[in-house]
Amino acid sequence: MNDSEENKLMILELLQNVDLKNLDCLDQFYHTDYIEHNTESIKSQASGIEGVRYGFRMFIQAFENFSHTIDDILAEGDKVAVRITFSGLFSKPLFDHAPTNKIITATGIAIYRIADRKIKEKWGYFNALQFLNIYQTSKEVML
Repeated sequence: MNDSEENKLMILELLQNVDLKNLDCLDQFYHTDYIEHNTESIKSQASGIEGVRYGFRMFIQAFENFSHTIDDILAEGDKVAVRITFSGLFSKPLFDHAPTNKIITATGIAIYRIADRKIKEKWGYFNALQFLNIYQTSKEVML
């Protein structure tokens, strides 16, 4: 198995663990000096692995039966690109957003850079309008 294939398997394993609410494993997947390049990252998120842990914890608390579905995954060299769909029942508050008790589905794309068999950096896009369900309530919002 080449490095690209191993890197893809690592990302798949990470997301499977998160879906199982196993955040104790994050140290085996992320560098301690991990860098999140997403400008839409979770508010109040700390840098590094603690920020990752905080972000995942917020979603675990707010959503029941959530899961990540890998729509596409590509790897080349030290990079893994993932097109992903998140889905879950929004049953508890998430920051300033009251729960809707509806299933929320949102898509995103993430590009991970792997170094020393751990995630060193991530660039991502998350469809926040889709997540907040705004596009279904207003026909004036253009996506």
